[in-house]
Amino acid sequence: MSNPQTKHLRRRSYPWRMALLILRRSHLYFGLLLMPWALLYGISGYLFNHPTHFADSNILGLDSSITRDTELATSPDANWTANAIVVALNERFKFETPLRLSKTSAAKYEGEFFIASAEAPGKTIQLLLYRDGSGGTMRTQLKPPASPATEPAPFSVTLAAPQRADNAAPGSGTDSALVKIHLDPKTMPLRIENGIEAKCHEALIPIAERLKLEVSGGDFQITTAPETVFSIEHGNKTWMVRHNGATGKLSAAAVGAMPVEQSWRRFLTRMHVAHGYPIENNARWMWAIVVDVMSFTMILWGVSGIIMWWQIKRTRPLGTVALTISVSIAILLGLGMAQSMR
Repeated sequence: MSNPQTKHLRRRSYPWRMALLILRRSHLYFGLLLMPWALLYGISGYLFNHPTHFADSNILGLDSSITRDTELATSPDANWTANAIVVALNERFKFETPLRLSKTSAAKYEGEFFIASAEAPGKTIQLLLYRDGSGGTMRTQLKPPASPATEPAPFSVTLAAPQRADNAAPGSGTDSALVKIHLDPKTMPLRIENGIEAKCHEALIPIAERLKLEVSGGDFQITTAPETVFSIEHGNKTWMVRHNGATGKLSAAAVGAMPVEQSWRRFLTRMHVAHGYPIENNARWMWAIVVDVMSFTMILWGVSGIIMWWQIKRTRPLGTVALTISVSIAILLGLGMAQSMR
């Protein structure tokens, strides 16, 4: 004869046990329905974090020996570069009160690597070289075959390329506004002699020889370079300056001006896409480890979920239906996405 108190406790706990059962089954079946996407995000997250792994083009890893005894053997001094930029700006703008490098904060580089590319017969060669001389990668991508010439449509609209104003002869009819724009010190690229981009150009000559490339170091064009970030004092104002060595662009923002507020939404979306291991052991480096762990966890969750589901015999029929639906939808969506992204 059962105890009345035990029956009462069972009746009271029945809704809670049913809620837990529904929760477990929901977790199981939703996991089966979303299994393809769990694997997708896990695998793609790992590929984002390790761009050279399972690459779809020929990528060769380069160690520190490739930059040994070159200008990129060690990271260049950011303070020297910042001082050279200040000297170049004073020469260009000729202010009554010259600019001076602020000592309130040390200059630094933002950016981990240089990227330089060159065109070789039948292929494009791209070199990624880390700023600290620790090596990089070489990517070789074959050029697609030339498409046959097609007859242009009779209603095609093309734009003529503007003439270079600096090559125009006086009185040739060239718009004088173009000459002013080209000679405007605010629009001319700022190049620094012996700057970090110049050091990269010099280092590319021996690097190309060591790699025995079909092109020389001088054929490479630097498309990406670390930015030099420092502060400049002019009169009673202090400016935070960013100089892009690859493009020669320089921008500045007054220190103490109203900062652009970063919303929590923008912060979270930037955190979501942050990936890759930096050359310095900082918070970004730890974040890259978390990305790897999460990628592994999502793959483990998808695979182990199927194994655990199969162990519960009474859930096999409905689980098979859920898994069939998820795989079918994933295949159809994958084909559709592949078509739309061509």
